[in-house]
Amino acid sequence: HVAAPSGDVWPAAELDPEALRAELGARYGEEWTALVYAEAGESLLAITLTPRELHLAALPFDQQLRRTLERACLPRYRAYTYQDLPFLSGQRATPWADLAALGELLLPAEARARLSPDHRLLIVPGGPLHSLPWAALRLRDRWLVEEAIIQLIPGLQLWAELARRPRGGEEALLVGVSTFDGR
Repeated sequence: HVAAPSGDVWPAAELDPEALRAELGARYGEEWTALVYAEAGESLLAITLTPRELHLAALPFDQQLRRTLERACLPRYRAYTYQDLPFLSGQRATPWADLAALGELLLPAEARARLSPDHRLLIVPGGPLHSLPWAALRLRDRWLVEEAIIQLIPGLQLWAELARRPRGGEEALLVGVSTFDGR
């Protein structure tokens, strides 16, 4: 069972990988990969689900990763990370080193090998990964958003319900705010 924010208890949804593969395949063909992350003590578990495979990787959730994630997620480090101040100030020889390190570490090799600009990357972030701007990670000297279509979802169990809803069309509203209410 899962505790809801209201205190109610919901029955835990069971995940049927084969049914999920069938639904994802019907929607995206072979061009999808799902990544699910969960904290497990001193490790960060990364589950990679593809149309034919399932992989589990235990990533070391050490102080270096925690610090790099903090710099990528917390507002007080935005300029440091996203204006690439370490590179611009000559502290680092390569641009976007932190974002490249996160891309290499957080995206398992099985997932990286499948990426292409038309590939759907479904990400279920866990723990500290919820506030990570995934599109800004670097892979192969490119932004992750250039390497795949990124879709953050709350859980694979909920994806099936979301997928059953009719598509809203081809148009979308995208909004970006650099300052909000004085922040």
